[in-house]
Amino acid sequence: MARTYKGNDLEWRIILSDRESRPGMVPVVFHCTSNTSFGWRVVEVPADRYAGKSAEDLTDEELDALFADAQPFGAPQDPKAQEGAIGHTPTRQ
Repeated sequence: MARTYKGNDLEWRIILSDRESRPGMVPVVFHCTSNTSFGWRVVEVPADRYAGKSAEDLTDEELDALFADAQPFGAPQDPKAQEGAIGHTPTRQ
C-alpha cells in the first residue's frame, strides 16, 4: 500500500523517487488524491540522505517538513528554489 499523508485537510499519496532529477537530488512528490484540482506538490531532497528509503520509511515529522517546503508543480518560481530544480521547486538541504 502506498504511503499517504494528510496536509491542508487533503489526502496526498507520497512518492519518493529513486531517480535523480538532477545530480545529487531526488524528488519527493505529493499527489493529491482527495481533490484533483490540487494536483501535485514537489520538493527535491539530497539523494544520499534518502538513498535506499521508500515513502513508507519517512516519519510524520519528515513529511510535515517536506510538505511545508513543497511547491505546486508548475507554479511560479519560489524564491527558495535553486535554478534548474524541477519546476523551480525548492530544494531541501
